[in-house]
Amino acid sequence: MAVRIEDGDGFARASRAVTVEALAQLGVLGERELRGLAAQHRPTTHSPGGEPIAETVARFELAPISELL
Repeated sequence: MAVRIEDGDGFARASRAVTVEALAQLGVLGERELRGLAAQHRPTTHSPGGEPIAETVARFELAPISELL
């Protein structure tokens, strides 16, 4: 699997979230693994004071391979 996101994010929050979500949709990751990867699946941005101010959420549905051929 390859993921490329050009969003200007120098911390790769979006690509981490998308990668974990895609692996979950493919059935590679179960609930236990998703819990362990929660910080990567939905990374949170914090203010300089440490307060959470945003969360990255990957919202997409992988198309079946039959739709791509």
